[in-house]
Amino acid sequence: MHARARLIVLSLFASIAIIASPAAEAAKSPAMTACSGQWDAMKKADKLPKDQTWAQFWSQCSKDFAAKNGTDATAAKSDTSQKASDTTPKEPKT
Repeated sequence: MHARARLIVLSLFASIAIIASPAAEAAKSPAMTACSGQWDAMKKADKLPKDQTWAQFWSQCSKDFAAKNGTDATAAKSDTSQKASDTTPKEPKT
């Protein structure tokens, strides 16, 4: 019985980790960093439109960021994978 309970708990933690991964990638994106800074500044200055939620702000801000920077909101993920392939050692030409 203990082994079954451990398996259930392990499965639960694995599921949470899989679900949380995309959110962690978005949090590291340049768009998220920029939009979070804008949100905080507007909130501090009391200049947020009435009844606007973070989700609504993020939706528009990420689109604006992509239009200005030529990237999407999750650019950090593709940049990371590109850098990894660039650093792969190459065999010398003979």
